[in-house]
Amino acid sequence: MKKLLHMKDYLVINKISFKKISLKQILIICEIINSSSLLSEEFLRKRFLKKSMHFKETLDFLGSLGLILYNQGNIQLSPNFRILLSKTKDANNVEQKIKKFLINIIFKKKLLICKPLYDFLVNFKLNDGKYLFRPTPSQRYKFSDSRNFLMELGVIELTVDQKSYILSSEYLELAEIKNKRKITLKEFLKNQKANEEIGKAAELEVLKYERRKLFQFPALVKKIEYVSSEDVSAGYDIISFDESSSSEIYIEVKAVASFEHKFYWSRNEIEKAKFLRGQYYLYLLPHTGKKEFRIEYLKIVRDPFINIYENKEAWERTQEALSFYLKLPH
Repeated sequence: MKKLLHMKDYLVINKISFKKISLKQILIICEIINSSSLLSEEFLRKRFLKKSMHFKETLDFLGSLGLILYNQGNIQLSPNFRILLSKTKDANNVEQKIKKFLINIIFKKKLLICKPLYDFLVNFKLNDGKYLFRPTPSQRYKFSDSRNFLMELGVIELTVDQKSYILSSEYLELAEIKNKRKITLKEFLKNQKANEEIGKAAELEVLKYERRKLFQFPALVKKIEYVSSEDVSAGYDIISFDESSSSEIYIEVKAVASFEHKFYWSRNEIEKAKFLRGQYYLYLLPHTGKKEFRIEYLKIVRDPFINIYENKEAWERTQEALSFYLKLPH
């Protein structure tokens, strides 16, 4: 049997132009796959070309993202792509789910094939709490393909005066792509303050959520404690109650980006989660920028020490800081 050829390797040589890639084309591919059990390249090509152009470029792009494998004319889906498509088969918000999935893949893996997108986002600069890019005529032409694709994904928007582009409030964390650019102390402190304000607002949002949850138990509502407003070293933000057993639960709130549930978890918080186990909860609250939240997409994780910290298959861990101390001689 011929060895599977991963398109990601193939595309290092055959570079893709984003001029021939669009969200619409990707959605068509997904729709065809979901509507049939046949996954031959020829079948997909015939169905695709009835609705759009640039079939090969679209298929190659999905391969470069590691979403499909190609073997002698047959297409195989990666496990995460297969799961996504199964979830969107009868869903109403298919386009939004696929957008977020693509954004997560593109900006989490930092793929060589997506370098034109990264190069475009490097130009965005923080201005009054927003990331803006006002291109020159030559830059407008140079980045037109990347710009169009990112606008389709909803990552950037055109300003009212139609002269600048703004990073969508829903995807502010993508500003990390700008890590090639130097950041001043003033910018750093401003970003840090903004993150702290979002975190505090998320805690208040969860407080409201818990009070609504327990509205039938007014005595319990009165006992809800906003711990982190008095003690930031507690290892959790809120003490609330389980509505079925009335037992205490300890809640740590994390404001997360809408397209991925990335958060920072301190050693103290992890130790508290390990000690409290089933009584400890992580509330991951998506924000759309500044102090606006999507409470309907709140992700609640009970016993996160087991279900997140020890669950390496479902959660990827990145160590971004280390602590050192000097050993004293005996």
